[in-house]
Amino acid sequence: VLDCAIVDSRYSQLRSAASFPTIRCPATQLALRSIMTLNNADKKRFRAIGHQLKPVITIAEKGLSEDIQLELERALNDHELIKLKLVTGDKAAKAALIEEICALSKGAVVQTIGHVLLLYRAAKKQDPKLSNVIRFQP
Repeated sequence: VLDCAIVDSRYSQLRSAASFPTIRCPATQLALRSIMTLNNADKKRFRAIGHQLKPVITIAEKGLSEDIQLELERALNDHELIKLKLVTGDKAAKAALIEEICALSKGAVVQTIGHVLLLYRAAKKQDPKLSNVIRFQP
């Protein structure tokens, strides 16, 4: 049962935990919980767009400093869909860092592959020249 999905208030609309499989890996639980706000068509489209992107932010041993948070906010406001590179020691640290990034940015994890995270957050006002979602139509 995905306990963390039920505890999170963003997903209070989930009817019951019985419909979810038992998943023990924290990174898989986090990825599954984060992408629940996106439908399958959006996830597929964002993954196709994300394939063309390069990481715009690298988060290393200092974690989410104030400068990184400001750059993350700016990048999500401008581009909506961004790729992040996470340099962490182990899976648990990576899962905790991804959860912290999602909480601070209010974004949704589209995909994680290795140390690369694809993050989406809809912009309040889309700029056709900067938004990766508009610029890269597959």
